[in-house]
Amino acid sequence: MDKSGSQNPSEMLGVHPNGPNGPYTPPLTPALTIDSPGNSPDNRGQLSIDHLHIVHSPADLTHDSVRNVTETEASLRQRRVRTADSESSNSTEAAMSSSSSSPNPRAASVFSTQTLISEETALPRATTPSRQDSHPIETYDGHQQDPSPHSTSRARIRGYTDGRDDKAFPRISKPLELLRGSYDVVVIGSGYGGGVAASRMARTGQSVCVLERGREKWPGEYPTGAVEAFKELHYSGQLAPAFLKGKLVEGGNPTGMYHMIFGKGQNAVVCNGLGGTSLINANVFMEADKETLSMKAWPKEIREDPKGLDKYYKKVEKVLEPTEYPSEWPELPKTKVFREQAETLGMGHKFKKVRQTTRFRNGPNSCGVEMSPSSLTGQDATGVNDGSKTTTLVTYLADAWNWGAEMFCECEVRYIQKDEKEGYRVFFAWHGRNRGLFKGYLHNDLMWVHAKQAVFLGAGAIASTEILLRSKAMGLSMSDQVGQNMSGNGDMLAFGYNTDRHVNGMGKPVPSPYNPIGPTITSVIDNRDGHENPLDGYVIEEGAIPHALTHLFQVMMDFMPGKKDPKDDSIIEKTQAALARWGSRLLGPYFKNGATERTQVYLVMSHDSNQAMLSLKDDKPVLEFLGVARSHHVKKLNSILERATEYVGGTLVHSPFYGIMGQQITVHPIGGACMARDNTGRTGVTNHIGQLFTGNGEEVHDGFVVTDASVIPTALGANPFATIAALAERSVEAYCESKDLKISTEKNGILNLLGEPAHPPKRCRPKQKREQLKVEEELISINTAKKVMDKARIVKASGIGFTEVMSGFLHADKNMTEDNRATYELAHRIGKSLCESARFFLSVQAFNTKEMISHVQHRGMLTGTFVCPAIHGSPFMVQRGEFNLFILNSKAPGTRNLTYDFDMTGVDGRRLHFHGYKVVDSSVALAPLQFWKATSTLYVTISEHVPGMCRDLDDEDAWRRGAPIAKGIMQIQPSDFLSQINTMTTTGSNLFRKAISAASFLTRQSQRPLHDPGSIRRPPNLRPPHHPYNAVNYFRRAGYRVWVSVHRIGQLMIAGNNWTTFDARLDLRASHCMGSVAFSSGLLDGTIPASWILGISCSQVFMNPIWGPANMAKVMAGGPLPLDKLYNSLCGSWFSCSTSKDEGWTQYFLNQLLRLYPQSRKEMCNNAACHRTSLVFGRCWNHHNLNEATHRQIDRFFGGVNMRLLNLLMKMGYEGHVMTNAPMYEPLDTRENIQRLKGIPIMLWVGRDNAVLSPRQLNERTRCCAASLRTGITNAKWFPGMGTWTGGWGGTRGGMCTRL
Repeated sequence: MDKSGSQNPSEMLGVHPNGPNGPYTPPLTPALTIDSPGNSPDNRGQLSIDHLHIVHSPADLTHDSVRNVTETEASLRQRRVRTADSESSNSTEAAMSSSSSSPNPRAASVFSTQTLISEETALPRATTPSRQDSHPIETYDGHQQDPSPHSTSRARIRGYTDGRDDKAFPRISKPLELLRGSYDVVVIGSGYGGGVAASRMARTGQSVCVLERGREKWPGEYPTGAVEAFKELHYSGQLAPAFLKGKLVEGGNPTGMYHMIFGKGQNAVVCNGLGGTSLINANVFMEADKETLSMKAWPKEIREDPKGLDKYYKKVEKVLEPTEYPSEWPELPKTKVFREQAETLGMGHKFKKVRQTTRFRNGPNSCGVEMSPSSLTGQDATGVNDGSKTTTLVTYLADAWNWGAEMFCECEVRYIQKDEKEGYRVFFAWHGRNRGLFKGYLHNDLMWVHAKQAVFLGAGAIASTEILLRSKAMGLSMSDQVGQNMSGNGDMLAFGYNTDRHVNGMGKPVPSPYNPIGPTITSVIDNRDGHENPLDGYVIEEGAIPHALTHLFQVMMDFMPGKKDPKDDSIIEKTQAALARWGSRLLGPYFKNGATERTQVYLVMSHDSNQAMLSLKDDKPVLEFLGVARSHHVKKLNSILERATEYVGGTLVHSPFYGIMGQQITVHPIGGACMARDNTGRTGVTNHIGQLFTGNGEEVHDGFVVTDASVIPTALGANPFATIAALAERSVEAYCESKDLKISTEKNGILNLLGEPAHPPKRCRPKQKREQLKVEEELISINTAKKVMDKARIVKASGIGFTEVMSGFLHADKNMTEDNRATYELAHRIGKSLCESARFFLSVQAFNTKEMISHVQHRGMLTGTFVCPAIHGSPFMVQRGEFNLFILNSKAPGTRNLTYDFDMTGVDGRRLHFHGYKVVDSSVALAPLQFWKATSTLYVTISEHVPGMCRDLDDEDAWRRGAPIAKGIMQIQPSDFLSQINTMTTTGSNLFRKAISAASFLTRQSQRPLHDPGSIRRPPNLRPPHHPYNAVNYFRRAGYRVWVSVHRIGQLMIAGNNWTTFDARLDLRASHCMGSVAFSSGLLDGTIPASWILGISCSQVFMNPIWGPANMAKVMAGGPLPLDKLYNSLCGSWFSCSTSKDEGWTQYFLNQLLRLYPQSRKEMCNNAACHRTSLVFGRCWNHHNLNEATHRQIDRFFGGVNMRLLNLLMKMGYEGHVMTNAPMYEPLDTRENIQRLKGIPIMLWVGRDNAVLSPRQLNERTRCCAASLRTGITNAKWFPGMGTWTGGWGGTRGGMCTRL
């Protein structure tokens, strides 16, 4: 073939040869693979289209990644193109058909030969196939894809959400609002021990509850930068440098992922989160060596048969699928340097790649969760966001979820107690809803869950030991060895700083196709075998620094004391080292020739003296390690690290804790609840299968099993998680065998983590009728709450929540049945004198703020605790209670209540009902002190629980069905209120929705007590709505015939025709209020004959109306332009007491202006109809005598007034006489006219709180009658606490005029 007309095969492959034309660019699309059709001369050197296969590159290979280790320098300038054996070649059509079966095609053949193509040659050369240069490439199934995605988009994977940014991450945990009261099994912790227990017990068909302190986070949610990581930091313990006594410290985010535990001699780092420390470990799967398992510290069942644990290692392998870093993937610089160091130390034969639980291919894992291949970012230690880390979250816990286990996060277990009836009670502090801001109550007012059959404790060595110590202090019997024989697993951390090799050990938040970092740990020097004493064994692993620490790393290296600089460096070498340091300082940690990019990380695991202990000081755990940092073994290990670093021209630098404080740091704390070597409590806390001893003997607590690293009695000298999981498998299997439980081996399908589990949670049906009702009520409650949450999630609603603490005094007295303020205040005083204190610690959550505001009940959900020692069964737990924000109070006008209604369950199983309400009326408007008092005072009634009493959420009186047990008052303390404000948190799919949610809630809270337009309802009856019967009903029931008539100035359309009280005298011979004025006008002018009247009982207004100060001010306010004239010119001749949304702007403006109408504070309201009525007639009632229904329909009784009538009323009230119409305005109460009333007994009634008329009016009327009639038959009846109108009808008394 003519060279001049040929095409470079490397260009055909879509790659560029390394050299003058630039670096090799990894193909991100399918590449062409050339299959050699054979060795015949006719075909040699030609490309046959029949043997082209479209495949994906198995990795984004750099040029170095395809080199043979034995290649010469000359061969490195040649490019390799893989060719397949002739017998494995296929047609192009078949290959493409095969590749199209999955989104990312794969070659179905095995590549067995390679042809070298020179950069200077434009044609491929035929070579003899060589098996030595070939290697098999694994075939993938339909769920597996390109195993080396290296694009920036892989920084945060959305593999669980179908790649859509608008879809939420999976949530296999549940909100605590859905927690049941009891389960068959409770698992504490979600790491390897807890995950194994949850999965296996769920597969037995038991109901399983998992409690985890941290939050649920999935790949794509883990921190990458320093700021994000710092927000996830929690620190606690005793900060104790070697030269100081130490001080207890605690701070940071209590549920953050990274928990730094300070201790004497050594510090520890663990992880909080659903998945435990598996979220941030280095994934190294390494079994304990048989010599270590044979040491005398282990129980004889293990030490005499160390191979017996292999069975359980295999079980764990089957789930976690550990594998080595693929040989066909890019060679990692840090691994290459580490191999050289191993050979220099004479340990080349001990160097090997570790098996790790990092995925290097796509597809579902063993439990059915879709995984992605590693993007080689080196971020394992802070959480990998590419979806390649095989944690317990995506294996054991996902499996447990699929088999019905229910998981709850932010639950810090404090202690465990034996239940009086069966099983155990697990007490925990719930950190959700920002409850941690109430530090004084968080660990005192605990929640709990009942484990009917078993508790599996897998919270990690330190947390589990702390729980056991506190449980012992709370009365749970156990061995005195608890907290003893802890170990840091001989962990050491050091750095080979500023070597003369490119290490590339700084983790990056996004993948780097040219310089992949790799997993955190890829290789190990395993020096555990071949020692006379197994305690001399150790492993050294290379590592990587996560991105969150890279920018601080150079600073730490600069200021770290105790550095071991290389010996005999020349001036040039020292200059180069200094330039490298300054390069990192000035150009950042990723400067290729900088000191940090040339730093090797050493992670050592060995054997320490197992002399650490954990104890409680002021109820806080205190660690004291006496092992690694003081062991002679450290010197030997430091010497080895120093030699390894010196070989590569670096400086040995110890970890900051060792360099500054003389302490090591461990990521593998073990022990504290160690297995006993003789299976008694004298030498350990648990037996060989993790069962907790009841004391120092052989007896164990039935159903109490410890399954985490705390049971391991000695340092392993290796990464421990494989052994932790294997021991957990062994313990759970033993428990199931003892209880005749069978663990299902059915395989999962592909799990839809955004859907529902294949096996719904199991719910047991109790045998007792009473317990059945309890379970049914709980199920209904949970289903109702779940529907609310699901509905909010479907519509992507924004919610809001806060946490509240209220305290006070309740008095237990069944005779206090009245629901009034006096009763509550009396109970509070008695309770205070008897020290009957009470407190609740409740979190309120509205999952849909918009619905909460618009719904008439304004509901939120309550979760928390209630404590009152005076009530038997205390403390009580509150679940799925009801909170109502400013609902209408039907008993008082303009009043809204904040109500708390919930059932609660005591530690003894007793169920009671809590009802409390805060009263907020219009009198608190613009009065901060009164508003604070109203919103911080809760009137409480505790009553017996009646089955089904809370089933109808709209029944506001359901709480009255149960017999009252206690009453009193609870209040918010100012300090607690400040914490409450800080707990207010919004939820939503984005920041905008959260802001809208918060604004809606705060607007609702601030406006409702002040502004309410007041809707007008008109029920078809003629009675005030708060009376069961009206006057017509009363007399009809007594056998009377009744006629109801209305005068022309009443509630008739004709009232708008400018009729007055003087005209109305012609309509009725008896009436009330203004009808009373019309009646007096008719009597005084003779229109109504006095002979018709037997007696008069009427309002004080009768014939001498004199306005009170407020009304008199309105009469005089207009000056030359009276208010009636002004209104008539602007709005017309009719003034209606009603209002509506479609009224004109003048009426709307008037309504808003009337908000400022002067009233005493107790008479303020937000009803526009009330305001309008008070404007024209004055306030005719006392608000406390009305209920809300009457108040809202006040316009039904007044209707309105025409300006001609209003003018007459103003004139009469100003001058104090009943008069004729304009323009004459002749007084009617002359001596001659009054003589017509002679002989008629008159009783005038008046409300003592009359705000319409002047008190001197009654005196004037009495004086006139006495002077004119000279009779004593005129008298008055005063009604205390009544206004003008309520004294006659709105209250409990009425008045009427009677005629024949």
